[in-house]
Amino acid sequence: MQNSIPNNPNDKKTELSNNTKLHASLVIAFIATVYLAMFVKMLFL
Repeated sequence: MQNSIPNNPNDKKTELSNNTKLHASLVIAFIATVYLAMFVKMLFL
């Protein structure tokens, strides 16, 4: 149990960076979808 305590901050950092990467990719995908929708709308109107 004692040995696992120092490792926790590193695990948290890794988890945080993974969440940030996931969040960034979701935001990029959302923006790309919005732009694609606008582009399609411009084509058909």
